[in-house]
Amino acid sequence: MRSLRRELIVGIGAAVAIGAVSVLVPMSAASSTTVALETAARAVAVGIPVAVGLLAWRRPPFARFGRLLVVTGAAVLAVTLPLSDSALAYSTGRVAGWVVLAGLFCLVVSFP
Repeated sequence: MRSLRRELIVGIGAAVAIGAVSVLVPMSAASSTTVALETAARAVAVGIPVAVGLLAWRRPPFARFGRLLVVTGAAVLAVTLPLSDSALAYSTGRVAGWVVLAGLFCLVVSFP
């Protein structure tokens, strides 16, 4: 039980950290309000699956699916990086898009 709680805390921390970086980098680099709105919409759209994943993480039959849902949700936020003006952030976000597709496949296959 103790290791499950530790994993859950690490999962929450990682999701929050990746989400913060993915939301703040594009918003700080761009001046357009549409980019800010698109980034906020993506953050909200991913917030629900991450919340459901954290809930499922606590239940033993769905723990694996919950972990994958949190990781995939955090990775989807990294897809907003191409909205940035930075070349490194843009490239990282484009590669994250490919990784997210593979993660979605694993997520669908692992559903209980």
